[in-house]
Amino acid sequence: MSATATITSDRLLRRSREALSALALEFLLGMTLNLLPDDGAAARVLHAIALGLHVLVGIGVVIVAVRLLRVARQEDIAVREATWALAVVAATFIAGVLTVLLDSEWLSFLMAAGFLASALLYVRTLLVGASVARPS
Repeated sequence: MSATATITSDRLLRRSREALSALALEFLLGMTLNLLPDDGAAARVLHAIALGLHVLVGIGVVIVAVRLLRVARQEDIAVREATWALAVVAATFIAGVLTVLLDSEWLSFLMAAGFLASALLYVRTLLVGASVARPS
């Protein structure tokens, strides 16, 4: 195995771990929103802060998905998985925006399904990158 292949997979592994970490943080912020009480002024302020953080991290998740796809394309490793992950993340982000606008529990369910699907795709990119990094 050449040094180039090892460097390649290291970049893919790093981006995959970055994507999984961002998804984990996004999941925790989403659960925080679900668990916060709805009554009282302080609760509304906390809810607004948590929602703002959830949106910002969501934007970060989309950016990380683009970065991962760029690395996958540059190195020609796990391009299909990274492309699907970006598509799922974008659809999940749109479902999140619509959840806030329409207050729909079904769209919230779609966010959860999108989280699960993108996490599985990112685990796949991580495994593919790790298999490339392994010496023959």
